[in-house]
Amino acid sequence: MGSTRARSLRRQRPAGDSIDSGPLTVLDFPPEITIEIFQRFVPAYPARPELLGDGSPLILTRICRLWRDIAHDTPGLWRAIEVRFPAAAREQSVHSMYIPPPKTIQDWLARSHPLPISVGLRCADTGGLPLWLVERTLAPLLDEMERWEYTELVLPSRLLPCHLAPGKVHHMPVLVGLRLESVARAREERAILSTIDAPGIQRLHMRLGIRGSYTNLLSTRSFGQLSRLKLVEVRPDQVREILECTPQVVECYFCFSAAAGGRLAAAQPNDSRKPVVFPRMSTLALDADTIRFDLIHFLGGLALPALKNVAISRSLLMAQPHYHPINTHGAGSSFDTFAATIRRSCTSAGGEALESFTLFNCGPSGIGDGRPSFRYECQRVFREVATIELLDGDYEGPP
Repeated sequence: MGSTRARSLRRQRPAGDSIDSGPLTVLDFPPEITIEIFQRFVPAYPARPELLGDGSPLILTRICRLWRDIAHDTPGLWRAIEVRFPAAAREQSVHSMYIPPPKTIQDWLARSHPLPISVGLRCADTGGLPLWLVERTLAPLLDEMERWEYTELVLPSRLLPCHLAPGKVHHMPVLVGLRLESVARAREERAILSTIDAPGIQRLHMRLGIRGSYTNLLSTRSFGQLSRLKLVEVRPDQVREILECTPQVVECYFCFSAAAGGRLAAAQPNDSRKPVVFPRMSTLALDADTIRFDLIHFLGGLALPALKNVAISRSLLMAQPHYHPINTHGAGSSFDTFAATIRRSCTSAGGEALESFTLFNCGPSGIGDGRPSFRYECQRVFREVATIELLDGDYEGPP
C-alpha cells in the first residue's frame, strides 16, 4: 500500500465540475486505484521484473509527474529486482551494453523499504567483462542482505559473495529461498567462507564446487529448517554429513561429482553406523557427473518412511558396479538391488510403497535408444508403483 503522501497526490478536478461534466481519465483515479493497477503491472512477488523494458516499473515513472510520484511512493513495485549480464559478452561489446550503475540499484531498493525483497543477479561467465564491473553491480544487493527473502545469484568462478566478507556471519532473518551457483577453481578452495545465519530458510539450491563449503556456508540452525534441498557437484561422502543437519527435509536432489574436490571416498561395506532417519522426506532425486560410486551402499544408510517419489539419472544407474545390460536382467542385477534397497529404506522405518519412479536424462527418444527396454525394466522391478516416467532431460519434481 502507498503512504499518506501517495494518497495526497490525487489530481483535483476544477471546482464546480461534477462527474457528468466530462469524461474521467486515468489521472482522475484515486491514488489507491492507481496503486492497485501499478502492482498488477509488475509480476507477482517474488518473481522479478525486467530492470529495463516494457515489464519494468521504471516505465510507470516516465508517463507524467503524478504517476512518477505515486510509483516512487509504492514499495511493492520495487521489492524485486534482477540484473542479467549477457551470456556471451565480449570485450569489444562492453561499451555498447547497459550495465546499471550502483546508484540505479540503490534507488530501486530504497523505494522498497521496509519490505522484504527478492533479488537476482545472473553472470555465469564474464566473457570479457572486467570482474570489477560485476562486483560493483553486486555490492548494492549485498548491502541489503538483511532484507533478502528470495535470492538467486549465479556468479562467475572468480567471485563469491562470501569472499567479500570472509569469516563474517551474515544474519538474514527473513530469508526463505536461496539459490547460489559459483564454481570455484581448485586454487580457490582454501578461501575462508563466511556463514549465513537464516533461521527461517526453507529452500536451498547450491552449486559451489568448493570442498566443504556446503556445510560451512549455512549455520547449523539454518540447515535444520530446510524443507527443499538441491546440491549440484557434491561428493557422496559430503551428503551424509549434510543430511544429518537437515532432519526436516522433504525434497532432496543431489548431483554427485568428483569435481567437488579430492577423491571420492570408497564405500565401506562393513560400515556399522545406523541408517539416518528422515521422517518427512517424500522426494529423492539422484544424478551423477562422470563418477562411479556405490549407490546401493549410499541408499542403505538412509531410512525414509515418508518416501513417495524416487528419481535417478540413467547415467548414474548404468555406472553402478556390476551393472548388467538391460536385456540380461536377473535377480543379481544392480537394478533389482537398487529397487530392493529403496523398498528396504521405506519399509524398515514403517513406510509405505512408492507412488512414482522416474528415470531421467535418458536423452532424445529414437530408434535403438533402448527406451522400451528401460521402461520394461522399470515396470518389472517396481510393479507396485503407480506412475513410472522416462524423461529426456532433467528432473523437475514429482509428476
